[in-house]
Amino acid sequence: MFFYSNGNTWPHSIPFHPAMDLVTAALYFLGFSLVLIRYFQNRHWFDLSLLASLVIMLLPSSLSIAFPAENPSLNRTTGAIFPAFLIAAIGLEGWARAFWLRLQNGFGHWLATRLVVAITGILLFWSALNNYDMLFNQYNTQFTNSAWNTRQMGDIARTLINSGLSKDAVWVMTYPHWADSRNVALTSGVGARDIVLDKDGIQFTTAIPGQKLFFVKPPDVNQGENDVAYQQLQVLRQTYPEHIETLVPAKVPGREFILFWVLK
Repeated sequence: MFFYSNGNTWPHSIPFHPAMDLVTAALYFLGFSLVLIRYFQNRHWFDLSLLASLVIMLLPSSLSIAFPAENPSLNRTTGAIFPAFLIAAIGLEGWARAFWLRLQNGFGHWLATRLVVAITGILLFWSALNNYDMLFNQYNTQFTNSAWNTRQMGDIARTLINSGLSKDAVWVMTYPHWADSRNVALTSGVGARDIVLDKDGIQFTTAIPGQKLFFVKPPDVNQGENDVAYQQLQVLRQTYPEHIETLVPAKVPGREFILFWVLK
């Protein structure tokens, strides 16, 4: 997980990408070796507990036998962050100390210290650049391209709710592998209530007076009248003739959605 693949769960990681950057992974290897050798030499409880805590904190992922495709998983191994990065820090300190002692013999204390500090600074800067690219470029790009824009839906719903729309009059029409209605509900301020609605449930919304808001996935033109979204729109138009129907654009092509706003 640290140096090969952190799994395939895109919401919280870059799929099949190492959890650590190149510099940190190399220092982790070095630190793990140093801690292991040091334990066999000194038999100190600290070294053993550090290695044991790393293994224990990885168990929530490795024991998830029921979901083998989700193993490894970064969210289940959050506790391993502390021992893993502590081991990497030990690797950095061990390398810097050994390199500094060796340089002192040839260059003296003053120059050796500055060389070690300079090289350590370069390594840390390189690591920071790698992590910045992983988070703000690679992860951000793949997350934006994979996730539905539920925040955009929630922001629209919250604006209308603040303008007088009832929280009980907001729904997300169901569609396979579409937007998570729970995210829309939380973002809009509706709360933890699931606001998903299918075609057969539209008739029951007439019991709620006043304005209503429906989020609908644009119909798949290839499926025509057999498409679920197409059928939902037909029922909504028949049930609520007085409405405003708008195709809301999105930053990512293919993430557009239909805003079906019932006026009264």
